[in-house]
Amino acid sequence: MTIFQFGWHEGRNHYLPFVRYMLGVIIAAYREFADRVNILVMKGLSKPGRVREIFKSTTGRLTKKEIMEQCPDISQKTVERALTELMNCGEIIKIGGGRYTSYIWNREKN
Repeated sequence: MTIFQFGWHEGRNHYLPFVRYMLGVIIAAYREFADRVNILVMKGLSKPGRVREIFKSTTGRLTKKEIMEQCPDISQKTVERALTELMNCGEIIKIGGGRYTSYIWNREKN
């Protein structure tokens, strides 16, 4: 029996934990939606420029797969070219190798 169900049949249940949970779910969905809208607003940028902006606005590591999920209209080859260009300029740092490769924004340079 969960905290949401405790006392339900006796009329002593508390709605507050459930309401807090649901509001948390709604807030998380809103934040994800806002992030996706932000990417669509960046449509005025070139595709490599959009990849660059994703790195600038992200704290932590990103994989090629995550970039492609955020920009489904950008081909894998274009993402790979953008990553190579950003690495050559020193704007991102490559971490790992193979299928465990990730990248991080070089905050020391930028």
